[in-house]
Amino acid sequence: MASASMTAHAVSCIAAGMHEQGDKTAARSSPISRRTGFVTASDGVRIYYEVCGSGPAIVLVHGLGGNHAVWFHQVAYFARDHTVVTVSQRGFAPSGGDPARYEVDLVRSDLQNVMDAADVAKAVVVGQSMGGWTALAIALDAPERVQALVLADTLAGIDDPEISAARRQIAASAAGAASGPPPLGVHPALSAGFSAEHPELGYLYQTLTTFGAPAPEQIVRQLFAARVTPEQLAALRVPTLLIVGTEDRLFPPALIRKAAAHIRGAEVREIARAGHSPYFEQPGEWNRVVDEFASRAQQNARGT
Repeated sequence: MASASMTAHAVSCIAAGMHEQGDKTAARSSPISRRTGFVTASDGVRIYYEVCGSGPAIVLVHGLGGNHAVWFHQVAYFARDHTVVTVSQRGFAPSGGDPARYEVDLVRSDLQNVMDAADVAKAVVVGQSMGGWTALAIALDAPERVQALVLADTLAGIDDPEISAARRQIAASAAGAASGPPPLGVHPALSAGFSAEHPELGYLYQTLTTFGAPAPEQIVRQLFAARVTPEQLAALRVPTLLIVGTEDRLFPPALIRKAAAHIRGAEVREIARAGHSPYFEQPGEWNRVVDEFASRAQQNARGT
């Protein structure tokens, strides 16, 4: 029987060709380069990553609902003119890691190690949900590595009294989540409409979640213990975009806008007809929004 890591790797390869990506993924004369590997963290944990394409770098950091494979809608799109780095965070196959240890400093260090191994000195860093904690941490601790920051459907540790109250409700919901599997294609990170219209993709989302991941309540408890204060955010000088699905029930748009208000110059974009995972539910619009933001940040960095 194939291992979970082998299965996740196979799904990543197969799914990359499943979805139409628009003009950017039109046929081209030569294949897009791709390499895979592991880096070893300071505590001995092996972290899996992939690098596709060439050009300005974009790093995609997944959330609780998957691993590196969840970005199949994005990798083929962005790799046409970017170096795209994806990573399976510790505890998510094929990476190793103890779910009892999920401190933000650890995952930040993991990502820096991956960027080093991928020969990426500076990148647009995108963090989805749980991955937002990792992405914001590296932007605060190593801003020279981050050309621009995208926080997608995430609070990323940003804290104030109103956000703190909402966070307690979210943590209680995670702790009380049903232990049994939901109906086919249904997931709290997907909008109800998407699950009804695309049960096959909803099932894929469910399946990706099963490939070796820590229990949600363990990660939520540890991530929510990490707080980023408005005073810390005042020092952030990285161009920042926050994205949120209009139907996100975990981190609703109003809460995301509250978090964004603490970041100087932050932009907020809502993706219609999407829940907590618009990169998966509305990939065409999500890719366009991120692409436009990344391009502007890269042009500004070049002084053009």
